[in-house]
Amino acid sequence: MRQDEALQVMTLGLRVGEVMLESSVATSDVQDAVRRVIEALGLEGCEVSVTLDVITLNHLDPSLDAPLTLVRVVRIGEPRLDRLVALEALVRKIHDGRLDVATAAREIEHFDRVDTRHPRWATLTGLLISAAAWVMFAGGGAVGAIAAVLAALVNEVVLAPLNRTRIPTVFVTFLSAVVVATVPNLFAFLELPVAVLPAVVGGLYPLLPGGLLVASVTDGLSGAPLSSLAKGLEATVVASAVALGVVATLSVADHLGIESGTERPVISTVFTVLMAALAVSGLAVARSMPMRLVPATAAIAMAAWLVNRLLWEAGYNQILALFTAAVVVGLGGQLAALLHRTAAVVHITSSVYVLVPGFTFYVAMVALARSDADAGLPVMVDAIGRAGAIAAGVALGVALGRSVPAPRPRVALWRRGNRRGVPRAQAGVPRRRSS
Repeated sequence: MRQDEALQVMTLGLRVGEVMLESSVATSDVQDAVRRVIEALGLEGCEVSVTLDVITLNHLDPSLDAPLTLVRVVRIGEPRLDRLVALEALVRKIHDGRLDVATAAREIEHFDRVDTRHPRWATLTGLLISAAAWVMFAGGGAVGAIAAVLAALVNEVVLAPLNRTRIPTVFVTFLSAVVVATVPNLFAFLELPVAVLPAVVGGLYPLLPGGLLVASVTDGLSGAPLSSLAKGLEATVVASAVALGVVATLSVADHLGIESGTERPVISTVFTVLMAALAVSGLAVARSMPMRLVPATAAIAMAAWLVNRLLWEAGYNQILALFTAAVVVGLGGQLAALLHRTAAVVHITSSVYVLVPGFTFYVAMVALARSDADAGLPVMVDAIGRAGAIAAGVALGVALGRSVPAPRPRVALWRRGNRRGVPRAQAGVPRRRSS
């Protein structure tokens, strides 16, 4: 391969990795996708390294005048599920030999020129529905759901634009947690019939770093310890920012005599499963997941929460129950990805939130807000242990799912149907126009 051709292939691979890494995909998955692309395009022997927010490609060949090295520093942000789905389809086309370098480069440039996200009203509606459903999932009732919707509106209208400035994201997360905890306590201060505990816990679910924890453990199991530690540290920083925001608010509420409570309400299994599906669906739409993939993601969340709830009620250890349910998330995400020919991370990053230990996290923060470190620190350690069990279970589920063979392509199904005398149109293949 000539030097200019190798440079084109490497540039395309670098752009593929950049789109994935922007959405906080595990570095091991990014590295695998980039390697698949450059090898499918005929460039053998190219070294690929993805570490934290840096992608490096190096190609050393005796036929070249000098080694080729490309480096890209990526700004990591919120997951863009629409871009990940489109990119996975592009990678599959390249791998199947249906696109050359020039055509693939034009298609990936299309990602930057055209905004494929859902309309603003759709993503905002999904966000508000998700906020209300999380509170109902936690047992907050209708008034608590209203409080969560108001808090989500404030965060989206006032604080979300700050992420596009130079203000650190951690500071924005801290303020978001303050808003989430303040609105239910304000309702209680005004003597409105709100259950503060589930209202705050439900509002915190989207803020907790569930996706980062999964990516951290995935990188660790895939032999990328540096990226694993970095993502784990980032998840810890985000969780600490959330904790500090809630602790600050609860300290003020406690000073004003507002009772927040520390006991988890008992809710029927059927209701929580339905609310889990609604909450995850709204979160997926808010992140611009294509609508055809939303039902599968909701089904994974429902199955995972049902497994967790049944094992918990049967008396099994809660960490074991969470681990088993997380295996369902990972395996379900991988199977859904095979069925829809997309990336498993698209389904996992949304459905895993149903397992986030929000109540445990909240109880620890309440104890710390009341200067009861002896009670708060063990509970916080328990919450971290549960989060680790969730991440490990997801990683195991994905590994199990990768051993399942992909479904046969549609053309094979047509051939089987045609041997039975089924017309082409009935077999799902359109008729060819006669020339």
